[in-house]
Amino acid sequence: GAPAELHPLLLEINRLFGRVRQSRDNEQRFTADAAHELRTPLAAIKTNLQVLQRARSADEREEFIAALGASVERATRLVNQLLALAQLDPQSQAETGLAPGDLAHLLAQQAAQWQALAASYRLSLSVNMAPAPCALHADSLQMLLRNLVENALRYTPAPGSVVVSCGVENGRSYVRVADTGPGIAEEWHERVFERFVRLGGAQLPGSGLGLSIVRRIAERHGAHIVLGEGLQGRGLAVTVMFP
Repeated sequence: GAPAELHPLLLEINRLFGRVRQSRDNEQRFTADAAHELRTPLAAIKTNLQVLQRARSADEREEFIAALGASVERATRLVNQLLALAQLDPQSQAETGLAPGDLAHLLAQQAAQWQALAASYRLSLSVNMAPAPCALHADSLQMLLRNLVENALRYTPAPGSVVVSCGVENGRSYVRVADTGPGIAEEWHERVFERFVRLGGAQLPGSGLGLSIVRRIAERHGAHIVLGEGLQGRGLAVTVMFP
């Protein structure tokens, strides 16, 4: 029953209410999921402390201390991932400023560190760099690369291989991380980017936040993520194509 002149205003107000509702629902779901995920490592810490108090020998005590350290490490990683995701939330800050740069420069900065980490997993890691100019935010892209490389190393059985590369394809700069791991079934390709989603049957502990962070950073760069076959006819290749 409102005058026709008010219809555009009412439409915009309704859209605003819709965005506020969506933001609130996302926040509530994120808080509930985070609390649920934190419960597991905290319960493990409590259990390890209890059994540590009842240790009957030095060897037993060392074993429980190691398990306690692993639980603390898992909780720390989860908290760091949650903080990183919160910082990338478009509701929490203005858009990240992008500046001209080259993906090859970012890969060169981290290549030695990745290779040392790969050696600790008994894997081989190679870095193939070609010029890949694009508009970028260096700190957040380093976070994207770190998550992709660490995922590849953690889920690739030894002995195996990981290849990190960048260059230009069809006029677009890209960065790619490929491995000889178990890969991801096509029906999971979209779901793995959701918060706290982990593949069924995954044996390694994890937060399920790494690929959510990757997607959020890619979106802020206007980039597109493509999942495909990895190395030697198996595994996974994650390619981020920049505009």
